[in-house]
Amino acid sequence: MKYFNNYLFLLFIFCTLSSKSQKVGFVEYGIDFNKESFEEFLNKKDESKGRAYMFLKKVKLAHKKVYSQDITFIKLKFNQHEYRADPVEIMFPETVNQQMIIRNPTIYGGLKQKKYLEKFKKQGNVYLVELPNNFEWEITNEHKIIAGYKCRKAILRKESNPKLSYIVWFTSQIPVAFTPVRYHGLPGATLAIKTPLKYIYAKNIEFKEDVEVEKPTEGIKLSAKEYEEMMTGFKPY
Repeated sequence: MKYFNNYLFLLFIFCTLSSKSQKVGFVEYGIDFNKESFEEFLNKKDESKGRAYMFLKKVKLAHKKVYSQDITFIKLKFNQHEYRADPVEIMFPETVNQQMIIRNPTIYGGLKQKKYLEKFKKQGNVYLVELPNNFEWEITNEHKIIAGYKCRKAILRKESNPKLSYIVWFTSQIPVAFTPVRYHGLPGATLAIKTPLKYIYAKNIEFKEDVEVEKPTEGIKLSAKEYEEMMTGFKPY
């Protein structure tokens, strides 16, 4: 009986570890407003901000009303070879001007590729662009638990603006390098990321036996240079 109980215990541990290391499944993400970042900007005494100041105040109010719903905004699916993150269609409150809401694009990537696809809408058109995966992360020794997984903190700093940083929490317990936004290259799954505008976090993680990931193909194709020229100015992240 003693050996049988030990066998059951070892079987339980094996199954638990196996489920933690699967490479097929879904992650649902919620979004909150990066209150600290916007409060810091809005509290600055800078008379030159003008229209940008008023616009961002309206953006803050609109996003606050949307994110307070605490629902899934992004759904990511992945298998052993590829992943794809799509924005989830939601019902907007009647008091929200939808033109003020900055939506997430569709992100697609192969797990062994150094490039990824981004599909996005702008001024009524759908675009598709292939971008390099060349982000340089500063991985720290800070840890915390997110959605039941031990995560490690990483920081991405923009060369053009060193004060502009992106804070990410990723876990190697899910050994698939995927992320709900365009910042890639970490050795594990991103379960939370703080950008200048948003805080995106994993709400639910579910593993499956098989998941089919469809590569985006429709849209006006842009080169990386054309994309950068189009996106010069305010970024949605």
